[in-house]
Amino acid sequence: MLRFVLLSACVVLAASQQYHQNPQTAAIISEQRYLAGDRFGATYDTEDGTNFKEETDADGTRHGSYSYIDPSGEKRTVSYTAGKNGFQATGAHLPVAPAPPPHAQPQPQHHAPQQFHQQPQQFHQQPQQFSSNADNFDDGRHSLPSYLVLMDIHKKVIHYKVIQLIPCTAL
Repeated sequence: MLRFVLLSACVVLAASQQYHQNPQTAAIISEQRYLAGDRFGATYDTEDGTNFKEETDADGTRHGSYSYIDPSGEKRTVSYTAGKNGFQATGAHLPVAPAPPPHAQPQPQHHAPQQFHQQPQQFHQQPQQFSSNADNFDDGRHSLPSYLVLMDIHKKVIHYKVIQLIPCTAL
């Protein structure tokens, strides 16, 4: 157990030394916050050369910029807009995407319009002849109807014949 505690203490000491290698903190030289009409913003400068400025419009769009000194000693400035179109940053040191390769422009092709004419179809119902039978008299009140069914399925006409249904009276 003692070995575990000593090992843990050594790890904590080693980690804390790496964290506190550069304890320098830049002091704020100037700071300002403001509210002007429908705009508000803030700005500050620090002793290490860092500058920040941001302003917000009435519609919520933020415009701002910040500057810092990079490890090579150059001052880097980034300007940005954040709003309905997302975060858009610009700066001389920021990488730029390569231009897209040119695409072949399609040539307009004009074709003569095609005319489709469908011939009208005529349907003729053939008259049906039925013989009158005295044993099979029906005054029209109790008979089953006859049907002529015409169906158009995928431009094919199917004809069904008229069927005379005779009620069964032998029951």
